[in-house]
Amino acid sequence: MDYCELSEDITLYEILARVDAKDLVRFKAAWRLKRVELQLESEKACRRRDKMEEIESKIRALREEQKVTLERIEAEYREQLA
Repeated sequence: MDYCELSEDITLYEILARVDAKDLVRFKAAWRLKRVELQLESEKACRRRDKMEEIESKIRALREEQKVTLERIEAEYREQLA
């Protein structure tokens, strides 16, 4: 019995009713492994999202700094022309 291909409509009770002890051990191990894989994927996605937010924040700060510097340079230029 391939547990990865079971329909999501089937209940855990129905699965357990169909398996012997050896299959049950394999099923539990596969289930735990899948849970760990999902947790790792979730943590990776969270770290990736956090890193993107950090980068976007740095970009916004640099753009603001660029804007302020350009305004200062333009003001100095206008002052020299006057």
